[in-house]
Amino acid sequence: MIVKNRVVSGLALCIVVSLVLCALTSMSPSASAAFSSDWQVEDPMRGNRTQAVVLQDDNGIVYIMGGVRSMSGGNYGPVVDNVESFNPSTGEWTDLAQMPYGVRGAAGALGDDGRIYVFGGANSSASTNNVTQIYDPETDIWTSGAAVPLGVWEAKATSLESGEIIVVGGEGALTNTQIYDIVDDSWSAGGSLPGAVFAGALLQVGYSCYYIGGSEPGYAAVDSVYTYYSYSDSWSTIDPMPVPTAAHAAVVGPDGLIYVIGGANSANNVEWGYNTSYCFNPSTGDWTQLDDIPVGVRYLGAAASADGVVYAFGGNNNTDVSPQVLALLVMELTSSLSESEVRAGDSVTVTLTVDFANRGTVTSSDYYAYFVSPEEIPINPVNAWISAPYSTIAIELEVPVTAEPGTYSVVVRWYTNTASGGVELPVQELLLTVVDAPTLEEHVADLEAQLFDVLAQLDAMSSDINATKAALLEETATLESELNALQSQLDSLDSMLYAVIGLLMVVIVLLIVMMVMGRKPKTPEPLPEPHAE
Repeated sequence: MIVKNRVVSGLALCIVVSLVLCALTSMSPSASAAFSSDWQVEDPMRGNRTQAVVLQDDNGIVYIMGGVRSMSGGNYGPVVDNVESFNPSTGEWTDLAQMPYGVRGAAGALGDDGRIYVFGGANSSASTNNVTQIYDPETDIWTSGAAVPLGVWEAKATSLESGEIIVVGGEGALTNTQIYDIVDDSWSAGGSLPGAVFAGALLQVGYSCYYIGGSEPGYAAVDSVYTYYSYSDSWSTIDPMPVPTAAHAAVVGPDGLIYVIGGANSANNVEWGYNTSYCFNPSTGDWTQLDDIPVGVRYLGAAASADGVVYAFGGNNNTDVSPQVLALLVMELTSSLSESEVRAGDSVTVTLTVDFANRGTVTSSDYYAYFVSPEEIPINPVNAWISAPYSTIAIELEVPVTAEPGTYSVVVRWYTNTASGGVELPVQELLLTVVDAPTLEEHVADLEAQLFDVLAQLDAMSSDINATKAALLEETATLESELNALQSQLDSLDSMLYAVIGLLMVVIVLLIVMMVMGRKPKTPEPLPEPHAE
């Protein structure tokens, strides 16, 4: 019985320890481990394309403009003026208005007015290296802008925080920075680059621009990385990329890192391409080699979606022009509401989770959450900062008791610091239905229901306690019975012991008597007889 009780006690202790550990885990969620992923082959484009302008607008729609579709005699075939858009959310392709001039190797950038600007490029049947073509996605109409002062092929362009666009390098302007004012439709000269480059990649991150790799005038690839500061209109040289690379694609991912894909060891139109991919962290200057893409390719394009995917489009590998679309998952961001419908005066919990492939552990988060009423008015904003290594955070929002019934947006802006720098995550917007606040009678009824529920729980607890008490009393009675039986056995043993002792004493006495009785008396020797005189 004692052994049985010890087993039960051990099991109970294990259960308690498990519950405690579960409770501690739920109280202190740890950051989810960063995942790793490889490149996936998606449905292809509707035609081969290389040296096209590939960029996307603020809604995430990707545009593929111009380029060439085939090779002819070891050189690129005729350029095309086709324009297509791709929606990463739906996988849908749409034909758009054709370009006034089909070009390859042009520079493209999205202006802060929502229009797309295409500068220069090559066309064997027309002089296009200084042409400015402007596309308006809202109207699907092309217009022209002021000619590029220095005509270029394989220059690169990007928008600045000021709203201006810079066009950097390119054949015809190898060390030049040309600045285009989209408001005045005018050009000015910017600071010169440290070296002559074309067929590289130009990207804006914050207030800085990065020109990565490219080719020198002799067409050999270089590994240089230059940084442009718009406030001083100047360039500086930073640490180089891992290997010299030209004719590659690059894009700023949703995680704030720069992804460099494919490329080649020269800027020649027709040669073998690299199948490598890297990410570059502007915060630290570190390069990380990622999984290889399925096939080496040069003169491809790249884009990124807000939901965490980096895309690569087309390109050519030697004489093979590709329609391929590749995708790499670099970030997972999910959000949810604890309730989809609440009453005015209640609260709702917003849960946010982020996981990065290359950013590392989340170290802190700064978020701003609020309701947006049907009249587009922010309600009950919550601003907080969490200093903890969590990749999941929960935000409690109270619905005003005065909120009118209707559908509200719950908006969360979330900035996260990680082991390798900070990143502003895409805005999360969730829909919440608000119904009338409960009346006084409903409040009373709800309180009564809660009271009845508490009483029922107390009854259940009382029943459990009584059952436990009865079980303990039964166990105690059983234990007392066993102890009484054991005491009887001990009493019996005592009686037997006394009996044995008595027998032993009798035996000893008998042995002594027998020893005494068994001894023979010693015969005395006779006295000597007297001698005669």
